[in-house]
Amino acid sequence: MFLNIMKQFALLVAVLLFTGCASHKNFADTDQTATIREEWIREGMTVWRGTRISAIGNLEFGMGRYEAGSSFTVDAGRKKIKAWSNANRGNAQGLYWQTDPVELEAELKPNATYQVVGIYGETSVRFRLIDSASLEVLAESAEAPIFRRTLPNAVVTPTTIPIFIPVTKSR
Repeated sequence: MFLNIMKQFALLVAVLLFTGCASHKNFADTDQTATIREEWIREGMTVWRGTRISAIGNLEFGMGRYEAGSSFTVDAGRKKIKAWSNANRGNAQGLYWQTDPVELEAELKPNATYQVVGIYGETSVRFRLIDSASLEVLAESAEAPIFRRTLPNAVVTPTTIPIFIPVTKSR
């Protein structure tokens, strides 16, 4: 019985590790909407990469406000999209491979879905906004250099390690 419970627990942990934490945010004011998705690729617990969206039109989300792999529904029309890349290449030291935000501009059609994807190199990322149905590239950035740094808005907190010191009474 214990072995069966451990197998179920291991399966649950594996499912949680290898599924995304994507969310959907609706910012549309009309019924003429378009949806833009982030790209998120997870290859292991400490190996992942993806594009992140920090702004669409006049909506500023900031870097890292929503879960990776999120999608955003906005009013259709001409929009400027700010995107950046975040990756972990297999180390768990608190430093990640990131780009500064780049701007992509395109005309978003009603009832269409788009995705911001990255062409990942060793030292740079090129961003593309593609129509998910036709795979047409609507906008493309120049290569954005990759930097190694902590996550945006990361809060560094001191680590407290409790230490047990036995105290004996003196005689």
